[in-house]
Amino acid sequence: QNENILLEKIKELILLIQKKDNTTNLITIGYDIRKNSKSLAFESATTALKCGFEVNISDQPIPTPILKYNAITSNSLMGLMITGGDLDKNWNGYKLYYPSLIPLNDETIINSNSQNVQDKINIIPQNYINEYNAYLKKIINLELIGKYGKSHQPTESILIDSMGGCGKTFMEDILIEHGWRVQTIFGSPLDTFYERIPTINDEQIKPLSYNVSVTDAILGIMLNGDCSECGIVNYDGKFISKNKISDLIKNYYKTIEGEQLKLIMEDGILSSLIILEIICVYGKNILD
Repeated sequence: QNENILLEKIKELILLIQKKDNTTNLITIGYDIRKNSKSLAFESATTALKCGFEVNISDQPIPTPILKYNAITSNSLMGLMITGGDLDKNWNGYKLYYPSLIPLNDETIINSNSQNVQDKINIIPQNYINEYNAYLKKIINLELIGKYGKSHQPTESILIDSMGGCGKTFMEDILIEHGWRVQTIFGSPLDTFYERIPTINDEQIKPLSYNVSVTDAILGIMLNGDCSECGIVNYDGKFISKNKISDLIKNYYKTIEGEQLKLIMEDGILSSLIILEIICVYGKNILD
């Protein structure tokens, strides 16, 4: 079975790093919403435990940036994310991250349609989301965003398209908590990626662009399947390029460059909230 092929590859990886002189012995594991991801994550955790590693594992499907953040804050040897990247919902694979949050050049995607297996280990899953939320509050001026949102609520809104991925209503929950009027495209998030390939491009963002252009939304935010990237649409429904987003963030945080800027851009949740903060400071025309 393809699931067994994937688990064998993960076992080979764990055995390989077991032979190295590691300063830490912890592996942090997360998984996405694909039907086999949870079982694959727990099977991987079983393998790691049998090889003598300590294991942290998420208690629910999470976006990739949350896994990466918890890998660094827990001083993990490695972060292991069970996901299929931007591929179809029936694909499973893994992505690896150093504790520095720099992706390794090792990614495997396997088409796995096998059934879920029972969890076989006695591990207490952990809530990674609360710590990540605390991290966001240190980076983003949510008080400023909330003040703007509450004062403009009658006339300005935000439209979110999480593509039915791990983002679910993560962005909506944050923004509603801070006074914004927010809508989810198509009414509610689904676990099917809305039958789309969960990647951001001109074609995929068309529903978001159109709905922003015909409503009072001043910003449209699209998150790809694992929230490692965001797509931004301005109040006219124009899709803003990655280079424009990168330049806005870099100019807003004068000292951010190189790897720091790359890490922000690889976190769709964080980078989209920074863009919203910039709008709250300079106005919606900043995206023109």
